[in-house]
Amino acid sequence: NNDWLRKGLITLQFLVAIGFIGAALIVNQQIRFLNNQSLGFNQELVLSVPLNSGNNINAFLRPGDVTLRGRMNSFDESLSSNPNIKAVTQCSKLPGFGALGRTISSDKSSDEEHLTASILAVDYDFTETFELELLAGRDFDSSFGIDHESSFMINEQTMKTLGWQSPDSAVGSQMVMGNKEGTVIGVLKDFHFQSLHKEINPLVMEVRPGAFGFFAMRIESTNITETLRFLEEKWKVAFPAKVFEYSFLDEALNETYESDQRLANIISYFAFISIFISCFGLFGLAAMMTQQRFKEIGIRKILGASTLQILRLISRDFIQLIIIAMLIAIPLTWYFVNGWLKEFAYSISFPWWATVVSGLLVLLVAFFTISVQSIKAALTNPVDAIREE
Repeated sequence: NNDWLRKGLITLQFLVAIGFIGAALIVNQQIRFLNNQSLGFNQELVLSVPLNSGNNINAFLRPGDVTLRGRMNSFDESLSSNPNIKAVTQCSKLPGFGALGRTISSDKSSDEEHLTASILAVDYDFTETFELELLAGRDFDSSFGIDHESSFMINEQTMKTLGWQSPDSAVGSQMVMGNKEGTVIGVLKDFHFQSLHKEINPLVMEVRPGAFGFFAMRIESTNITETLRFLEEKWKVAFPAKVFEYSFLDEALNETYESDQRLANIISYFAFISIFISCFGLFGLAAMMTQQRFKEIGIRKILGASTLQILRLISRDFIQLIIIAMLIAIPLTWYFVNGWLKEFAYSISFPWWATVVSGLLVLLVAFFTISVQSIKAALTNPVDAIREE
């Protein structure tokens, strides 16, 4: 009974170690995959400045606030003199952080379908600032004079949802968003305006200054400190009552996956702790078993057994238990980690090699742990072992 209990505990310890190492490998691989995913827009060197931050609680922008809109325009224009600022725009939400939804329809869809799309309120130069790809039509342009009243830009998903066959056939067509009717002036290649936990949904963009919550500007990689100082000076002139705060878009986007990174770190810590505890226990058990079989080892040595044969004798039972642990750990890891991967709309396929590698790694570490005791026993003078008995 004691022997079965001991074997059961060893198997459980290694099952946990293999499971944690496998999970750590897969979770880190998924995070690396997310970091390398193309988002469909350029998030590098984009500064975002919120209009309504935690420090600007009383400064909410209302659709009728003409004075504030004038200040926003003057701030926007004051930046054009700086060669380190390549493009400036405003928007309700930054790309990658989602958008609110509204109903949409066109002459190719029926009201019964209750189609919805995410809505982004953007200013002119939004496409240029984020380097979005225009498939057909044109960008919003202030010189037309009506873009803020009756023009929409849509993504490929909206084009498909509303029944248009190609970007060219969508351009110039009429559509309705909420209570607003207008013309599609441009079709954009799909980009990830939400996090990678979600699939790309239909998106409609409109020029609606009343909904703007952020300034976004693309800057040069040189003289960043000077550019920030310049921005703060111009901000204080335009918005003396508002605190100047900024963040880099790529850093802000990375923070959205912080909880996933935290999970990866926790699993990695547990993997390290579990393998340490397992090997510590294994070292003690190997020492005890070597002591119990001290005389047997001595006799085998006198009869000509090699160090390798004695190592195989002591390690055989342990290796079998680790293989059993590995066979149980693989499906268990798949069950739990695959469930986590399903939370992402974009994820790696389950890498079976990771669980096999973790099993082999644990097997290797355990073998070295056992070897220390086995070699020590094998090198002992066999005469001492028999005399001791």
